[in-house]
Amino acid sequence: MTDNVASPPRRLRFVDLLVFLASLLALAVGAAMLLAAWLGPERLAKAMPEAGGGDPMALLALLATFFFIGLPAVALAVARHGRAASALLGLHLAGGRWLWLAPIAVLIVSFAVDEGLLRLVREVGGSEVLPTVNAVIAGIATTPGRVVLAILVVGVLAPLVEELVFRGLLYGYVEGRFGAIAALIVSSLAFAAAHVEPIHVALVLPIGVLLGWTRLHTGSLWPAIAAHIANNTVAVLASYLLR
Repeated sequence: MTDNVASPPRRLRFVDLLVFLASLLALAVGAAMLLAAWLGPERLAKAMPEAGGGDPMALLALLATFFFIGLPAVALAVARHGRAASALLGLHLAGGRWLWLAPIAVLIVSFAVDEGLLRLVREVGGSEVLPTVNAVIAGIATTPGRVVLAILVVGVLAPLVEELVFRGLLYGYVEGRFGAIAALIVSSLAFAAAHVEPIHVALVLPIGVLLGWTRLHTGSLWPAIAAHIANNTVAVLASYLLR
């Protein structure tokens, strides 16, 4: 007669992160080839942010492609976990009242950090310093039609993918190995570092910490997704209305 031994709970493994990175790289190469064939090398080069984003629609297509390929990459990373995948990413719980409280909190923190830090930089440096992403959004959202497209890509798709990657996949892996506090810290730092530009890193780090705390407090990724979408959508609308 054998004893029934409970199997250990499923958790994300390092191999899942490797699958995500490998899938993302492969999809990025394929997407880059398709974009180059569709837009042409010259138009694609003009769309790059470092080139000034001279072709707003090409830039929007570039951003949409970059973020869209993150969805199948995440799906492939967690596919081996089957039905447990949604729970490992934090998608199995609704988030309760934080589904609407988190967006309000993030918008308040975002406004306070933007105003405070950018004003401090302006006072110390004597010049206006804005993250490149602000200029990118301003270059795209120039007409009502483009605002709608920018909201779909920058306001909805980008936050969804970023949350699945940082507060879903990465957070889930670190939490399973080192605990929830470590997951909050690592995911917040990685999220900020991914924005590369120092001033942008400083602006998004507090937001990342708040989103990570929301993930830890609720056990759900949905409030963080809702808050991130609200923040980016307001940024797009503000860029158009206040230009």
